[in-house]
Amino acid sequence: MSSLTPHVFWEIRQRTTIVLIIFSSVLVYSSSLYGPFLYDDNVVIVGNPIVRDFDIQFFRNRAVVDFTFAVNWFLGGSDTFWFHLTNVFFHASSGIVCFFLVKKIISTTCKSGYHLSAEGKIISSLTALFFIVHPVQSQAVSYIAQRYAVVSALFFMLALLLYFLARESSGIRSFILLSGFVFCAALAFKSKENSAILPLMVFLVEFAFFGWGWKKFAGACLLILLVVTTVTLTYVSGPFSLDSIAIGMRSGTEMSRYDYFMTQLGVVFSYFKLLFFPFELNVDHDYPVYSSSQLFVSVLYFLFHLSVFATGVYAFARGILRKSGHFLIFGFGIFWFYLTISVESSFIPIVDVMNEHRLYLPSVGLFLSGVVFFEKVVSYRFRAWGGWG
Repeated sequence: MSSLTPHVFWEIRQRTTIVLIIFSSVLVYSSSLYGPFLYDDNVVIVGNPIVRDFDIQFFRNRAVVDFTFAVNWFLGGSDTFWFHLTNVFFHASSGIVCFFLVKKIISTTCKSGYHLSAEGKIISSLTALFFIVHPVQSQAVSYIAQRYAVVSALFFMLALLLYFLARESSGIRSFILLSGFVFCAALAFKSKENSAILPLMVFLVEFAFFGWGWKKFAGACLLILLVVTTVTLTYVSGPFSLDSIAIGMRSGTEMSRYDYFMTQLGVVFSYFKLLFFPFELNVDHDYPVYSSSQLFVSVLYFLFHLSVFATGVYAFARGILRKSGHFLIFGFGIFWFYLTISVESSFIPIVDVMNEHRLYLPSVGLFLSGVVFFEKVVSYRFRAWGGWG
């Protein structure tokens, strides 16, 4: 009997992972397929003439997702089944893209000369599956109006995946992939504004996985400038100004930026708890707004975040200096979390200070770091015990 080669075995495991992602998405969210319109659904979809009349104006904020709502309404009317099924489809698609993105991160890390154990290939599968089945994602997937978070994350991760592929290609293939990157970046930002952090993520990817040189730095700057210009033109070509967008992101609250930031120190700590202990999930967290009497507690929250971020910096630096792929990717995951959560949990006041759907994209970073840590510990203990024998 001929044995499977490592390449064939990995191809089988890759296809199995994709099937598991799709199956898990349907299984976990099948009970929500017939749920009614709730809360913002009535404003965003049912009472929105742009959706009901298919009057999509692509210079508007979040026009990409509004287009998908309009298609659902055109094909199925007010039948929520098709809205929910579309959300599950986008969630499964995000899981598949997450799998290939992490897989590419791992392969690029190895190609760059970093040490990563042979078991490291399972990191991509576990990260994607955690992303798909974790209970904290239920609001983003089951709550129809939060399709904004799901689609934005999908195109955000797809843009990064295309960037990785473009950096490893040359000639016309590289040009096509970079064009796809710019296009997906624009779609991500036209889905939800938190994708504005993508240019900084590209810088982080360049520094972490490709190293720096003047040519690479200049190329990354030009590419990011192209992305920013493309996205900006989609706004200034319409009746909205950049000032009106900045005002609109305040979402109806007069809270000061300082109070909002101090509040978010505790909110993000609560996000950590929900990711590790998802037992108090709620569609509407009545989180208290910061007051001066809570300064001491806020300082403790700040020290917590400082320690986590410092751990990420240490792991990232150690990974680079010692060519350790585990440490590098662990630190990258921490940076991913704080970068992607920063748009909605820093200095731009939003009336709802805490919502679980805001964890949809940032959670990828912590899942990645957690899986890398777990895989490192398990592989170390396995070697220490001399294998299964």
